[in-house]
Amino acid sequence: MSGNTSNAGKGLIPTQKQSTAGYLFALAATAFWSSNFIVARGLSDSIPPVTITFLRSLVAVVVLIPFGIRPFIIYLGVGPSLFAYFCWNRAIVILGPVRTGLVYYCLPLFSGVGAFLLLNESVHWVQVLSGVLILAGVMVATREWNLW
Repeated sequence: MSGNTSNAGKGLIPTQKQSTAGYLFALAATAFWSSNFIVARGLSDSIPPVTITFLRSLVAVVVLIPFGIRPFIIYLGVGPSLFAYFCWNRAIVILGPVRTGLVYYCLPLFSGVGAFLLLNESVHWVQVLSGVLILAGVMVATREWNLW
């Protein structure tokens, strides 16, 4: 993983084999993602979070329609978009924003487990150690500390 970090800048300059279209799509996705949160932040005082989630999903479906209705688009609309945002909003209500925010630290762990289960990726000791450290960090952060 450290090799990927040190070589990350090399991918910023397109070569003859690479197309700039991919970079433009990534730039557009970043712009949409950030504007999504800016707009949602402005609407959060007047519109309930579930309604904002529905509107986000609706916009995503409208944007993806030109690419055709395919199973992966339906999966993206229902799975990670609608269902995940609904669970996220419920977790904020139940646990509060601080504890819910700690879930973000588990994303690399969930990605690794998903890659192992769904893609038959191999697991190395570094990934296991990283997973243990992630879980330990989340446990320490959520522990009620009584220092006095």
